[in-house]
Amino acid sequence: MVSGDTLWAIAERFYGDGNKYQQIADASGIANPDLIHPGQVLTIP
Repeated sequence: MVSGDTLWAIAERFYGDGNKYQQIADASGIANPDLIHPGQVLTIP
């Protein structure tokens, strides 16, 4: 994660579909997808 990243944008980058952001949130143990931080490590399932 870098400043300005969103789970939506990351889902679009990896899956081609921003709607899949919840899969990343769930796999990464993120309870609130609106509350992510630079440097946070994500799991891309």
